[in-house]
Amino acid sequence: MGKDEMVDVEELMSKIKSGVWSTQDAFNCTKDLEQEYLQSSKTKEWREDYSLAVYFTSYGIFASSYRECVFPMIELCQKLLEDCPNSADQALYYLALMRLYFVTGFQPKIVEYGLKYVETGYANRMNLKSTYNSIVVAFTENDLFEEALYYLEKMIDVTRKDPAAEGVDFWNSDIINEIVYLDSLVYIKIGLGQLDDAADAAKGLEELIKTKVPDDQKSFFDIQKEFTCLYLQLYKQPQSEEVADEFVHYIHNLQSSGFAQSGISFCIRYFAEFMKLLLVKNRFSDVIEIGKFLAKSELFTGSTSMIYSLMMKASEQMQNSRHPSEYEQISKRYIEVLEQEQNNYNAMVRSLTQEELRLMRLRKTMARDSLTGCRNRATFEIEGVRYLSDHAEGCLVFIDLDFLKEVNDKYGHESGDQYLLQFAKMMKNALSHNEFLYRYAGDEFIVLSNRSKLKIEMMLDELLMKNPIVFMLQEEARHISFSYGVVEFGEMPGDIYTMIREADHRMYQCKTKNHSRLQKRENTI
Repeated sequence: MGKDEMVDVEELMSKIKSGVWSTQDAFNCTKDLEQEYLQSSKTKEWREDYSLAVYFTSYGIFASSYRECVFPMIELCQKLLEDCPNSADQALYYLALMRLYFVTGFQPKIVEYGLKYVETGYANRMNLKSTYNSIVVAFTENDLFEEALYYLEKMIDVTRKDPAAEGVDFWNSDIINEIVYLDSLVYIKIGLGQLDDAADAAKGLEELIKTKVPDDQKSFFDIQKEFTCLYLQLYKQPQSEEVADEFVHYIHNLQSSGFAQSGISFCIRYFAEFMKLLLVKNRFSDVIEIGKFLAKSELFTGSTSMIYSLMMKASEQMQNSRHPSEYEQISKRYIEVLEQEQNNYNAMVRSLTQEELRLMRLRKTMARDSLTGCRNRATFEIEGVRYLSDHAEGCLVFIDLDFLKEVNDKYGHESGDQYLLQFAKMMKNALSHNEFLYRYAGDEFIVLSNRSKLKIEMMLDELLMKNPIVFMLQEEARHISFSYGVVEFGEMPGDIYTMIREADHRMYQCKTKNHSRLQKRENTI
């Protein structure tokens, strides 16, 4: 791809919708986007187009469940977040990462990036509902049903408080959201042990599909609704031969329905619960037949290793019957699946490790003032109260540099920056490992020290008078001056901000004395 070229979003979406989008397309788009990022001039217009291209490539990987393409795209999105000044672009990258982690089935990251997307304030109505639904799935599949119910209600609130505009097509209508809501509610209520509520939700789902879904779309929703109702029956009659019969019949209908290549999707773990029932009923051939269908069909998401494990148990019982070699074949495939899932797991661990290192670097950067390298005000807000609680004795020092404005006005802001930088450097050298320097604002600094008031004042006076900080300004050595106020821990009632106000007041008393003293010293700013 040339320097001025970009992944064509419309062409990309057309490929995804038409079904001709392949793993090679996904790899090529990811590679092109990486190259584009390295070569581009990073203009505002470029960023907007580029963010869309990244998002829709990620969406294509998500929509087709191309696991092998996930991790290179995750790494690119994480890299882009480090260099992303625009919150609208951040929102797209968060949404992309949520969908990519959905493919891996790694629920903590689905929730993390989903919530980050919501919090950006750039979440549109359609994607907001989709995000909440993804979070619901993540919690449900981890048996966190109370949490799942909370976000399911937030999802349906988006629909009910902000209805879709008139004239939208059926697939973008509010009916779809109500169907998703009721269908998810059945599983959540089952998980909470509230079977009567689950039954009510199942009845509502049947009625909604019956009365609100167009006739030419009913078969699509009926097939999901039938499984949901059957899953409810499994919990009402956990050892029922009738439920086992209905499940086998349902699978046969599903195999012949022609939906295998459609957008319908099931979580494979729910089907595994029915296969366990078939094992208990000694229906081993059904377990193997259905297991093969589940493992190979594109209808299902999630780990297939559990399916092969159940098939192995069934085939072990059948070794000496009609298919003596079946056990060996299934065992071999089970090992292959475990190895592939281990590879996917290792790739995910590498990705998460890289992300954690990135976050550590980001947290370190956010905790520091970019000019002086001191801890910043936000870090003081976090650490200040904790420092006081950990140290019964010590002091808070409020420091204000003298004459910074004059330096800026006379010599320029670069000289002013050097004035701040040299002060911070020398002050940090004078402090011990258990004392901390914070840049509180412009030319204001705070020190938290475990020394006594007398000792910290002696150290500061040493820097001011006996061994002053030297600052080179236009090849001339000048002395840096600062004023300070010190308040001991426990010296006065109130919180840490009361101490800061008092230290600030004492600093101004010091500044008056400093100015009088500095008039008698040459070569001092």
